[in-house]
Amino acid sequence: DLGLSINDVAARLLELRAHNYHKSLWCKKSHKEGVHLREEKLWLPCDAYRLQRRERIQENNREGDVDYYFKLCLTPMKTVVMLVSVHL
Repeated sequence: DLGLSINDVAARLLELRAHNYHKSLWCKKSHKEGVHLREEKLWLPCDAYRLQRRERIQENNREGDVDYYFKLCLTPMKTVVMLVSVHL
């Protein structure tokens, strides 16, 4: 547990700038049982952004570099899906 609230994650998201762009990639959606989609409909265009911060880790009360990766994907319905991962 990193002790991050939704507000903490939103604050990190708002820190992103153009220089935080990491790469563009295609991401495959999870397949829902009983839903049949053509293979090409399972892939979404995504842009990944990386934010590196020096933070105190609550779990061990030590300071270190934390990498936040924000993956933003656009669905066929023009909805944005965001996945956030944290790397210590």
